[in-house]
Amino acid sequence: MREQGIDFMDKALLLIAFAVTCFAGCSAAPIANDQQLSPALNIARAAGFDDGLRDVEIPEDAHSDLRSSAAYGAAFAISGYYTPSPGLTRSGTAGLNLAGWLLEPDKPSGKSLVVAWQPTEGRVAEVARAEFVDAFTEAAQEAARAFGMETWVKKHADATGAYLFVTSGNDEYCQGVEYCLLFGFRLDDPRYETSAPEVAAIIGDAFFYSPYDKSVFTFNKQFMGFSELAFLQEISRHLPTWCYFYAPPKKLKMNGEDALEAPVVVSDGEALFFVKQEARP
Repeated sequence: MREQGIDFMDKALLLIAFAVTCFAGCSAAPIANDQQLSPALNIARAAGFDDGLRDVEIPEDAHSDLRSSAAYGAAFAISGYYTPSPGLTRSGTAGLNLAGWLLEPDKPSGKSLVVAWQPTEGRVAEVARAEFVDAFTEAAQEAARAFGMETWVKKHADATGAYLFVTSGNDEYCQGVEYCLLFGFRLDDPRYETSAPEVAAIIGDAFFYSPYDKSVFTFNKQFMGFSELAFLQEISRHLPTWCYFYAPPKKLKMNGEDALEAPVVVSDGEALFFVKQEARP
């Protein structure tokens, strides 16, 4: 009986040890891309802010133009996917109009977000986030220079983000303004994940900046003389591909009169809209 008791205890200890080890290092398989969804919706789905978002099917020729022409893509999206597609009449594209994208403002899909899966590379979360904040700030300043502006930076007291203020290059909109805000962002405490989703294009564990926390970005409330979508694209060219911006409808000012009427994800210099090629009969 004593030997049986020892054997039982040994097995129990082995099971406990395995459970502890698996809790520390095992993980579910990373979320794979769904080939039936657009890249934008795959990113939203992997990050968990896809509530209320869906893809719009557009004709093959329009889909090709949307991917190859930034100007056409922006015009297409300004109108909430209502702009007539090549080869179609306005009535023929009426079904593309989503009548405002009814997204609830208190949910992540209704907010301007920064979403990222940052490789841990052996760092603790505080160090990784501090390095991300520095890289983010430099990327935003590089974008401002590309738009002909110099800026000075004021970091948050807790070093979780920064605001950029214009010092030169935008006299038309900043003249007489002591603190002319251009752009700001904040990165909340990241969550540790043992594996990143396929969209992140990284292997191994990561720090996830979740849309359910307060990782956000903002622009000046006033129009500053440039397309905010183009500015985000420029910032993203200077950031790793595992970082994404998301903007809901009517948040990004395209010019002095128009805002982007459709939701968009920005990464690696590209604007990704929630559209996919129409399924062939």
